Amino acid sequence: MTSSPALTPTTSQVNFADLQSQPPAQDPQAQLRRDVERKLLETCHLLFEMEITAGNVVPGREDAMIEITDQLTARYAELSALSAQSTDQVLGEALVEIDATRNPHFVTRKYLNAALGTNQFHNAKYEALTTYHDMLSTALGDAFPDMAEELSTLRPIREDKPEKEAETEPQAPPVKMED
Repeated sequence: MTSSPALTPTTSQVNFADLQSQPPAQDPQAQLRRDVERKLLETCHLLFEMEITAGNVVPGREDAMIEITDQLTARYAELSALSAQSTDQVLGEALVEIDATRNPHFVTRKYLNAALGTNQFHNAKYEALTTYHDMLSTALGDAFPDMAEELSTLRPIREDKPEKEAETEPQAPPVKMED
């Protein structure tokens, strides 16, 4: 089965104008991420082209697979060179999720939810210990008035804020993670 040349895309037919038309980034790492994204898209396109070419061998184009393989090798070398310049890190489990054709955002959401839960747990623990410390200091002062001088040397864990200042302090809105 042969196909018309219009059905087999070439790298020159791919329009990456949307990536290239973006204004230049002020941050060099942001520009590097854009370059990596563009190279990854080009590499994905070459892999798609390889799949089409492998399934549609056209007489006279037997060497097309070799050309595409050479282009892929060049793209991988470019990506490798870009990776040496990058300071970004990718969680290995996210790459495993991508290989398993699952959305890596779910992995990110899972770790973010775990971090938020741990943070809330430790904040509650700190608040409980602070409250206990303050209550114990007050109770010891009331129970042993003759030890008031020694108890005054105990440093309070937190300073009490005036009512007016405590009310005006901005509170962060609660974070809600939707599935």
